[in-house]
Amino acid sequence: MNARPLITFLMTIFGIVTALPQVTITGNVEDADKQPLPGTVVRLYSEGRIKAFASANSKGEFSLKVPALAADSLDVTAQCISYDKATLRIANRQQHLSVTLHPAENKLKEVTVAAPMINERGDTLVYRLASFLGKSDVTLEDGLKKLPGINVSGNGQISYLGKSISNFYIEGMNMLGGKYNLATRNMPAKYVKNVEVLSNHHDALVDKGKPSDDVALNVTLDNSVRFKPVGTSEMLVGYGDEWLYRIGVTGMMFTPQFQTIVSAKAGNDRQFAIADAYDHITIPGADNESLASQALGSLSGSRPPLKGYRYISPDDRLVNASFMRKFTDVSSLKANATYAYSATDYSYSQFSRYYAGEEIVTFNEAISPYSRTHRPSLDVTYNHNSASRYVDNRFSARADFLTERISTIEDNRDINQLRKARTVNLSNSFSWRINRGPMQWNLSSSLRYRIAPEADLNVALQNSDDNDTEATQHLSSNRLEFSANASTAYNRRRSTMYLPLSVKYSRSRLKSDLVGTSHLNDITGNFGNLSLSPSYQYVAPARKVELDLHMTLRMMVMHARNHATGSKIDYDRPLFDPSMRLKYNISGNSSLTVNSSLNHSIGDVLDLMTAPVMTSYRTNRAASGLLARSRTFSSGFRFEFKKPMDFWFFNASANYSDAKRNLMSSQIVDSSDIATSAIAADNSSQSLSTSASVTKQIIHIGAKITLSGNYSWSRNKMMQQNRPIPYYGQSYSISADITLAPWRLIEIRYYGNYSKSFSHYLSSHSSFDMMSHDIKLSLYPLDGMELFGQTELLRKQITADEHKSISLFDLGISYKLKQFKFTLRADNILDTRNYYYTVYSALDTYSYSYRLRQRSFTFSVTFTR
Repeated sequence: MNARPLITFLMTIFGIVTALPQVTITGNVEDADKQPLPGTVVRLYSEGRIKAFASANSKGEFSLKVPALAADSLDVTAQCISYDKATLRIANRQQHLSVTLHPAENKLKEVTVAAPMINERGDTLVYRLASFLGKSDVTLEDGLKKLPGINVSGNGQISYLGKSISNFYIEGMNMLGGKYNLATRNMPAKYVKNVEVLSNHHDALVDKGKPSDDVALNVTLDNSVRFKPVGTSEMLVGYGDEWLYRIGVTGMMFTPQFQTIVSAKAGNDRQFAIADAYDHITIPGADNESLASQALGSLSGSRPPLKGYRYISPDDRLVNASFMRKFTDVSSLKANATYAYSATDYSYSQFSRYYAGEEIVTFNEAISPYSRTHRPSLDVTYNHNSASRYVDNRFSARADFLTERISTIEDNRDINQLRKARTVNLSNSFSWRINRGPMQWNLSSSLRYRIAPEADLNVALQNSDDNDTEATQHLSSNRLEFSANASTAYNRRRSTMYLPLSVKYSRSRLKSDLVGTSHLNDITGNFGNLSLSPSYQYVAPARKVELDLHMTLRMMVMHARNHATGSKIDYDRPLFDPSMRLKYNISGNSSLTVNSSLNHSIGDVLDLMTAPVMTSYRTNRAASGLLARSRTFSSGFRFEFKKPMDFWFFNASANYSDAKRNLMSSQIVDSSDIATSAIAADNSSQSLSTSASVTKQIIHIGAKITLSGNYSWSRNKMMQQNRPIPYYGQSYSISADITLAPWRLIEIRYYGNYSKSFSHYLSSHSSFDMMSHDIKLSLYPLDGMELFGQTELLRKQITADEHKSISLFDLGISYKLKQFKFTLRADNILDTRNYYYTVYSALDTYSYSYRLRQRSFTFSVTFTR
C-alpha cells in the first residue's frame, strides 16, 4: 500500500480549486480632480455575499480575482475615508473599471469602513473572527480552527505556526492560565470579536522590549456580552450500548475589572472532564506523578488511533469555578477550583510478539480495561505587573485518586488486576522582578510537597486446574522540593548581561513490598544542584538579529540509600551545559532560528529500586543500583514565513539529538514472564525529526487548506535476552486539512493522513502503513438548518500481507431557532463493531482488535444567552 490514493485526492481537490474559471476585474480609483485614492477598500459581491476584496495601491489601482459565478451581474463597492461610498453593478465578465469618488458632505454619517479580516500591528496579528466562521461553527474552538496560521490539536492545544501558545488572555486578562479549554470549548464563537496573536510575547511588563520566542493569544469580546452575565445550557438524551445522557450549564461574565467562568457538566456519551480541565501551559517541573506511580507504572490499556467516543464508554462529571479580579490597573487576584471525575470502559484483544533470542515468544489475550479518576484542584494567584516591578505568587493544590481494573483472559487463565493510587501535590511559587535604570533584579523561589500514601497492585489468577494464585504489590512515596533563584541583568545599548545563581534541593523516600516475598525496597535520597549561568544577549537594530548565549555551570550532588537491600549511590560532580540561540529576521514576513545545546542529566532514587517490583501479572521491574547518567547534544533550526494579507503561512523545522548513556535498557522474556531492568553498559542513541506545514486561505470559496509532512529517524540499542541489539526506526507522514465552502448552501471539511513506519534489527525488517480520511459534509437548505454526514475511513496494515479497512458513518440534522439549537444525530449507523491495527515498540510487535460502540441515536438541545 502507498500514499498514491491520498495524493491523488489532494491533487484533485487542489485542481478543482485552482481550475475554477477565473474572472479578473481590474481598475483604478480617483477623486473628481483625477487624483488617485490609495487605500480605498474595494469589494465585490454576488447575490449579496462578498466574494473578493482589495485595497488600492499608491497609484489607486486594484485587482480582484474570483471564480466565474452563476450570477449575470456583480456588485462592486469602493469606500475611502472622507468620500461617499460608490456602488457599481457590472456584468459578470473580465473588465477594467474606472471609479470616481466624491467628497462626503457629512463625513461621520456617510462613510463606514468595515474592518479587514486580518490586520497586522507590529508583533500583533488581529483576526476578525466573524469573517472566518462557517454556518456550523458554534464554539470559540470551532472558530479558531478556521483561522489561517492557527492550529487546534485534538486535545484542544492551540499553536501558531507550529508553536504552542504560552499564554491565553480574554480581554487582556489571564484568568484561566493553561486551562483555556474551559473557555474555548464553552464560549460561543458569536461572543468573540477579534482573536489577537501576540508574537515576541512577555507576560511581565518589566521584560518588554526583550526578544522572546513566546507567542500568546488574546480574545476580545463583542460589546453585547460585556458587563452582563451570559452562558450556555445543554441537555442530551439517547440510546446505544446503554441509555446516554449529558447535561450541563456554563455561565460567564466579563468586565474590565472582573471575569468569571462557572461550569457544571455530567454525561456518558463522550469524554470531556479530564480534557476540558487539562493544563496546556504546565509550569516546568510541575508534573504530578509520584515516585510510587512511576515505579508501578500504569495498567491502562492501549489506545487505538480512533476518536474516543468510537470505542470508549465513559461516565464524566466536571465542576469548575474560575474568576479574576483586578484591584488596580497593575494588580490582580485569580482563582481556579476544579473537580473532574472520569470513568472509562472498553475492551480489545491483543496479540504480542516478543523477541527472545532464537525464538519469538507470543501472547494472545482478551483485555477489558476500566479506570476511574477523581481529580480535585485549586490554584490561587496574586499578580502585580507594572513596567518597573513584577510580583507573582501562585499556590496550587491537586489530588489524584485513581483506580484501574483490567480483566484479562489468556489461554486457560482468567486474570484480574486492580491498581489503586492516591497522590496529593501542594506547591507555592513566588517571583519578584524590578527594573532600576539599566539594571534588572530578580528573586524567585518554589516549595513543593508530593505524597503518595498508596500505590498498590493486586493480581488474581484463576487457572483451569483450580490452582489459583494471588499477589499484591504495595508502594508509597513522598518528596519535598525547594528551589531558589537570584539574578541580575545589566543592559547597555543593544547588549544585556545576565548573572543568575540558583539552588535546588529535594528529599525523597520510596518504599515497596511484594507481599509474601523478600522483595523489599526502602529508599531515601537527597539531591542538590547549585548552578551559575552567565548569559549574554544581543539584539541588532530593528531586531534583525537576536543572539542568546548561555554558559551554565552546575554542581550536582546526590546521596541515596536502599536500606532494605544495602545498595547506595554517592554522586557529586561539576557539569558544564552551554547553549545558544540565533534568530535572523530575514524580513518582516520571514525568520530563521537556529539553536544548539549540550545537556547533562542524572537519574533519581528509582535507580536504587534493586528489589523487583511487580508492574503487571507477567512483568517485573528492577533497577541496576547504578545511577543513570546521560549527556545529550541537540541542535535544530526553525523557519517561519507569513503573508497575512495574502493568507499564506508556512513553517518548517528540523531537530537532531545524540545522547550517550551509562545504562542500557534490558528485557528478558520467557513463556510466562517479562523482566525489565537496566545494566551497566555505555551506549548511545541518535534521532532526527523534521516537519513542515503550509496554510493558504482562499476567501472567495471559503477555503482553508493546510498541508503538513513529518519525517523521523532513530537509532537505539537495548539488551534483549542478555544480548545487545541495535535497532532502527523510521517513519513519515503526510496530511491535509481542508475546509471548503464554495456556495452558501454547502460546506466540506476534510482531514486525511497517510503514515508509514519502518523497524529494523538484526536480519528482521518490517514496515506498516496506515491511511485515514475524516470527511464531514454539511448542507444548509434553510436558514438555521444544517444536514450533515460524517465518515471516518481507515485502512491499516496488520501483517506484511494483510490490510484491514473500516468505514464509520454518522448522520445528523440541527436547527437553530433564536437562542436554541436542536440536534438529532446517529453515530456509527452501519453498526461497525471491530477495528484492527499494529504498532512497534523497540524489538516487539503488538496487534490489536478493538470492540467498537454500537450504533447510537441522540437528541440534544442547547440554549445560549
